[in-house]
Amino acid sequence: MITRRLFIGLGFLTWLYYLLLFSPDSPKSLGWINVLFLLAPLFLIPAGLRLINRYFFSITYSSASIFLYALSLTIGFMMSPGLPAGLMAIPWLLATIGLSIQFLGTLLPDLGWRRFIQLPAPFLCIGAALLFLPVGSLWALADRLGWRLLGFDPVLVRLTAAHFHYAGFLLPLTSGLILRNRLPRSLIKWTSWSIITGIPLVALGILTTHAGGPPALEVFGVILLASAGLVCASLHLYFAIRPPAHWQGNRWLWLPGSLCLATGMVLATLYGIRHYYPLPWLSIPWMYAVHGTLNAAGLALLTLGWSIRKLKLKKGKLEFED
Repeated sequence: MITRRLFIGLGFLTWLYYLLLFSPDSPKSLGWINVLFLLAPLFLIPAGLRLINRYFFSITYSSASIFLYALSLTIGFMMSPGLPAGLMAIPWLLATIGLSIQFLGTLLPDLGWRRFIQLPAPFLCIGAALLFLPVGSLWALADRLGWRLLGFDPVLVRLTAAHFHYAGFLLPLTSGLILRNRLPRSLIKWTSWSIITGIPLVALGILTTHAGGPPALEVFGVILLASAGLVCASLHLYFAIRPPAHWQGNRWLWLPGSLCLATGMVLATLYGIRHYYPLPWLSIPWMYAVHGTLNAAGLALLTLGWSIRKLKLKKGKLEFED
């Protein structure tokens, strides 16, 4: 436990060092994407893995190795795109693939696919988070190699890598955690499955639009995922302000975190419907400067809120441990 906290702290200090060393002049510069993205592998994902072990099921991994793999990826982002930078991104890709294989290898032999999909919806959210993470790592590798994966612009390649680390891992993680509370079953199932299906639908919709197809699939996927994200934000806000209002560390972080995430989801929806209702000010640089920052800050604060003080479920109610 102490070792994991130590390496999570080292990851955060490494990210601060990167921020000070490569801090961009403007949030609209490409360097800001790197700053937001690297916070996930260096700090938030190791913290998220610790939460999975605490609340869901055991994942065997070395905190030191995860830190070193993320550090290698960070060094790759300090270099210009090319083969050397790409080689530095490979360990992180292999690490995330290993986590996904471990998840599937632990559950599927005992459960099988039919019983697997019948697991509690929050549990499936965590599984989806572990399965989506290697997708983001693959796009990060493509970015460092300078590949225009699927013909996308280099900026979109980098944004896709960030998207699958935040919306692909941290959003299902925080949603799965909050949905363990006693809530209407229909709300739990709808939110979980909207996140699980919305993430690939957004990616497939963007690919379809990029190929010259109709934008309807992208719009539907964005609205579905953003709606589920708003539910996740609203639930965290509710548990932050509901009486009795014991203002512990979780609540101080969940309150601004939920507001940031909710605003980010609204902006995502407005950008998603741009094909039908265009807003000239919603450019890609403006989106990753504002929407990206809000999403990253929101999901980071929610994750930290779950991390700093242990919570428990007692008779289906979320309670703070003293």
